[in-house]
Amino acid sequence: MALPLAPAALALGKRIPWKYVGVAAVVVGVGFYVYHLKLTVANLQTTVAEQETTIARKDSEIVGLKGSVVSQNNAVEQWRLIAQAKQSQAADALREAEEQSARADRMIERLQTSGAKTCEEGINLIDEALGL
Repeated sequence: MALPLAPAALALGKRIPWKYVGVAAVVVGVGFYVYHLKLTVANLQTTVAEQETTIARKDSEIVGLKGSVVSQNNAVEQWRLIAQAKQSQAADALREAEEQSARADRMIERLQTSGAKTCEEGINLIDEALGL
């Protein structure tokens, strides 16, 4: 079984240098393998660069979101403080209203028990009860 090169080489009366043909085949194979590895490395480098770009973009998005969350937390805290102040004001107003109601009850009781004869006596008793 001879290769197609064999009849041409035999026709010229030469022997085929199989040793060199084998070495050439090995060199071509190794060269192709190295070329394939270089292409693979280049593709991997491109993929890594794209992934690094994506990671950087996502990191900046995360930083932006963190800033937004911090801003929203600050706004929530401000509203909480406002609500707390309003609640405190409402509690103070309720206390004041309860005190005034108690004073009015005492004033009505004093007016009923004192039996003020004139309007002026009633006004004086009311002023006295209110602390005026």
